[in-house]
Amino acid sequence: MDNRQKTVRWSYREIKFIKFGFLSGIPIKILAQQIGRSPSALNKALSRYHIRNNETFGKNKCPVRKKRPMETSMDFVIQFLNSNGYNVCKRPFHVGAKYVCEYFINQQPVAPARLIVIANGLRLEERRSIFLVKEHDIENFEYDEKQC
Repeated sequence: MDNRQKTVRWSYREIKFIKFGFLSGIPIKILAQQIGRSPSALNKALSRYHIRNNETFGKNKCPVRKKRPMETSMDFVIQFLNSNGYNVCKRPFHVGAKYVCEYFINQQPVAPARLIVIANGLRLEERRSIFLVKEHDIENFEYDEKQC
């Protein structure tokens, strides 16, 4: 009996998502969780679809990146998306002893990493440097009730 798992093909949407995510600097583990694949499968796809070639593997570089990423805050990413026709807002909710921020596009909940991927997709289309948002900036936020 063959114990191999069934192969699931990568959809165009998944490939586009991991390309923008990888080029945005989102950790592979987070990208894998968002699309429901293992980090190992995602690494193989990055090489197979020439998003990351073998020379750059392990060097944290990608030949598509021509400009250095622009370090910014999550608030700036939200402002950028709002200025480009997206209706983005954030709302905190209480979890244990701290507040966590939840992000929305047109009243639909969206993961913070997805917002960065969308923004970086727009930036790449404009041939501008992509956004790099530090992970602690996504969690730490200033709550303004006027935002939503």
